[in-house]
Amino acid sequence: MTAVILLSRGGYGHTPREDLDQLINSVSASLNDAKTDAPSFVIGAFVNRGAPSLPDALHSCAEQGATKIVVLPLFVPSDKNLQRWLAKVMVRWHSTWDGAPLVLQIWPALAEHKALGEAITSVIKEYSTDTSDLIKTAPPRWEHNPAGWSYPPPHSYHLLLCQGPRCTANGATDRWQELRNRLRKKNLLERKNGALPVTTDCLFPCNHGPVMIVHPDNAWYSVPSTAAVDTIVTQHIENKSVAQEHLIQP
Repeated sequence: MTAVILLSRGGYGHTPREDLDQLINSVSASLNDAKTDAPSFVIGAFVNRGAPSLPDALHSCAEQGATKIVVLPLFVPSDKNLQRWLAKVMVRWHSTWDGAPLVLQIWPALAEHKALGEAITSVIKEYSTDTSDLIKTAPPRWEHNPAGWSYPPPHSYHLLLCQGPRCTANGATDRWQELRNRLRKKNLLERKNGALPVTTDCLFPCNHGPVMIVHPDNAWYSVPSTAAVDTIVTQHIENKSVAQEHLIQP
């Protein structure tokens, strides 16, 4: 049984997940209609800023009985260095799999296939007769509003949580959700005595990922679990004491 993982970049909000789900449904329907050597199922995963991560998607496919798992990167443009690293992620995950034998493959990125150019050409042809004019239908309140997005939100601590590829593979998306939820429950989210959390790309000490920095204290944390998030919020943000057990030591 073959499973295909459509691997995408992530983003903010629900839109990336919704768009990927729509693509999965479309691809699955087309493959089922073709009925020629079609994979048994297609699922999605995210390299960064989204869930499930690639390791989680691999595990899901294996638990559903797949004997062959294919990863198709959807990146435009393609990223050779990233794809080499993804191959390592897949082999590392396989080293922890103790179930039935599996075949793993990672295909060239979508950006490298001629079908992408054909799809773009098709879109251009379809919309080439469109006569709409954005200037004539400009969205309301398009001018910069001096009162909005001009000042930093209130905070005492700035929390930088990495959601780069390596940290995402280690569960950073779950940590981010827990961080915001925990701050909100304690009434510490964007408050004068609270914290302003943001996500970042790579913060470098990836072997300790997910990585989080708390400024202005310059405290670098390893956040291996949601329990670690709770500890850091309680000790550092609420009680103003560095959570020593989770610090990344030199």
